[in-house]
Amino acid sequence: MAKRIQELAITTKDRIIGSALVLVVALALRLIYLNAAASMPTFGYLTFDLLHFHNLAVSIIQDGLIGHEAVFKAPFCSLALSQIYGFASNPIFQALVFQCILGSLSAVLIYLISTHFYSQRLSMTAGMIAALYGTLIYFDTELLPVSLTVFLILAAVYLLLRYELGHRIIFIAGAGVALALAGAATPETLILVPVAGWWIYREGAGKKKFRGRHCLILLLAVVLVTVPFAIRNNSLGGETIPYVTDIGVRMAIANQAGADGRAFALPNGIRESGQSYVNAFDATNRTRGSELAPAEMGGFWMSRAVGFITSHPIDWITLELRKLACFISGYEISTDRPIYFIAGERMPLQVILFDNFISIPFGLILPFALLAPLAFSNPHRRQKLLIWATIALLAVSMLFNAFAYQRILFVPFVIIWAAAGLWGLVGLYQKQEFRRFYTWLPVLLVAIIVVNGIAKIPGLVPTIDSEFEGKMFTANALLASNRLDDAKENYEAALRLDPRSSRPYNSIANIYSQKGNDSLATVYYNRAIGVDPTDDRPLRSLANILKRRQKLGELNHLLVGVMREFPKANWAYHEYASLHIRLKEFTQAADIYERSFAADSTDFESIFRKGETYLMADMRQEAEAEFLRYLQYAPNSVPARANLGQVYARQQRIDEARREFEFVREQQPGNPAAYFNLASLFYQTNDPTRAASYLDTAAAMDHSFPGLEEMRKMIDSARVNQ
Repeated sequence: MAKRIQELAITTKDRIIGSALVLVVALALRLIYLNAAASMPTFGYLTFDLLHFHNLAVSIIQDGLIGHEAVFKAPFCSLALSQIYGFASNPIFQALVFQCILGSLSAVLIYLISTHFYSQRLSMTAGMIAALYGTLIYFDTELLPVSLTVFLILAAVYLLLRYELGHRIIFIAGAGVALALAGAATPETLILVPVAGWWIYREGAGKKKFRGRHCLILLLAVVLVTVPFAIRNNSLGGETIPYVTDIGVRMAIANQAGADGRAFALPNGIRESGQSYVNAFDATNRTRGSELAPAEMGGFWMSRAVGFITSHPIDWITLELRKLACFISGYEISTDRPIYFIAGERMPLQVILFDNFISIPFGLILPFALLAPLAFSNPHRRQKLLIWATIALLAVSMLFNAFAYQRILFVPFVIIWAAAGLWGLVGLYQKQEFRRFYTWLPVLLVAIIVVNGIAKIPGLVPTIDSEFEGKMFTANALLASNRLDDAKENYEAALRLDPRSSRPYNSIANIYSQKGNDSLATVYYNRAIGVDPTDDRPLRSLANILKRRQKLGELNHLLVGVMREFPKANWAYHEYASLHIRLKEFTQAADIYERSFAADSTDFESIFRKGETYLMADMRQEAEAEFLRYLQYAPNSVPARANLGQVYARQQRIDEARREFEFVREQQPGNPAAYFNLASLFYQTNDPTRAASYLDTAAAMDHSFPGLEEMRKMIDSARVNQ
């Protein structure tokens, strides 16, 4: 026993040397990959979450924290990015260099945490696995909060382990700060706060007199850091509970009847991959059946998610088992960015992150982690903190889909146990304990088969054709940079890989349309329709071509067919109604908008457009009824209140018109239309002085606002007549 304890006695010099080696290897690999990735056409092409964090960081620098979208995602990642953007000449690249440094430090922390339980040899193995871990390297070069969150979690765990040795309060406070900042980047990681508190109370504090006091210090540190974020989110988005918008929306995405462990769209959201703030807010109102304040969005969706869990427990348990299968599968599940394709384009990820029968690295790491009990560990240093943290992170991650960047939160602990399992098995062989060795070896082989085989079960783990998705992703990146010919070449390559997919046809058609070649665009849109008749997006594009080319007869025929085949395709009803409006057939157009609402009762816009149609026809009573009807769903709609004011003004209901225009002015004090309408109203009531005052305000805001000169002449004429 003494000999084994001596093996664990790692000197400070050993730790410094080990940390330096891990840091050098980790940072070198990350910078090599980043430098190679920077030459790829996909570098700098940001989508969905990445674009959100980038845009918010830019807005923090340029405009300050304005708008509800600032609380759609937890803000700490964007706040950190903004500090880099503020002085960086190449902001995205330099932000990723910073993330590579954080990722390298995370590998060092994994090594240092391992030394708390294991020998230098085993700890160095864990550190080097972390340095070489392909998925960690991949996410260190993505503008996501992964690198930041992983570093903060590991920092908190390391500080807690240091606290266990000496019970110094500074380590408890530091761990609380780290956990709070991790929660401000990835809110579900706040689950580690009660885990840490419970561990301190039961294990870490040692003496009873420390337990309550030190738990309170941890909580106080978390609260002090969280309060500024809570105040900020409350002032911007009205959140009463910190991060409820982020957590609520993502819970609803992952816990609903249509969830499959990968789909990430809200019910009644527009058809898109990913989840933007605008789509989420629109989906909220459509699902709720009335307008909610942005601050209510998170609570609404959280209650929907909880409602699904409690009302469909069997379905939910089945869904969670599916997610669990995704989490233990070696396959790395991506969102909109094909991990394996991007990794396979450049060294060193070509050899340390791939899926070819065995999914490297998780497909080996998890099986070896199952053998961790074989490794010697100091019985006085139990790993309850690591175990509890892993279980907690796994549990909360399962509430938010099974993507690779969510699994990565607990992967560092799996890496430590994988190193322990490897050396535990090697130790059995070296000690010639062949009976135990050959007992555990089949366990390892079975685990490798299961972990890597789950993804091969049809329909269980949502895998993708990485080459096809990679070509599509590359083409989209090229298209975003206006390299149309290069984009078309990649779409055609994707088409050769999967001729049954409508997406390449539709994308090629979009390029031809952008080039003004409507004939070829029409050919490819029709091919997309033939491949996937259930997708109405090519039909919408065809309608735009027909409308642009003034082929109204063909457009009419197309729209009638779409409304028959896709009864909830609101755009088709709206285009069909627009045709009748162009022909001054306002009553027929209003009827079509009503049919649109009947086909899809979440399509409130149809009611608004119906009111506008009646207003254009000067059918005042009908317009009033429709705008009042629309305001039942969206009581704070500025456009509806402005149009209702127009109706009242035409009906000579001056007080009511003024009430509506004043509401618009209060809601949008920088909108010149509100002042122009008030000027028109006071002109109508023979008060040219006040009319001129409001008109001057409108002109100061926008001197080119339509109708200014005509209204000014009318007001001046009225003054002369007075």
